[in-house]
Amino acid sequence: MLTVINLYTIDKIFNEDAEFKLSPTAKMLYINCLTHHFKEKKPTVLGAVAFSIFINDIRDYHKFERLFQELHKAGLV
Repeated sequence: MLTVINLYTIDKIFNEDAEFKLSPTAKMLYINCLTHHFKEKKPTVLGAVAFSIFINDIRDYHKFERLFQELHKAGLV
């Protein structure tokens, strides 16, 4: 799936889908989540629509909690 996600897609997510401008650190975290989630996925329309991030699946969640809250407020997670 990572062959389908490109810079245009990421720019569109941040500029059109996010409800407000994100900090650069929150953007980096989101890109990391995209990379981690879609790394082994095959490119399908069904798989490209959305995905879930579970707190228990995130190592050191509390270290990034403020950034995840920022992404949540922006409507991205």
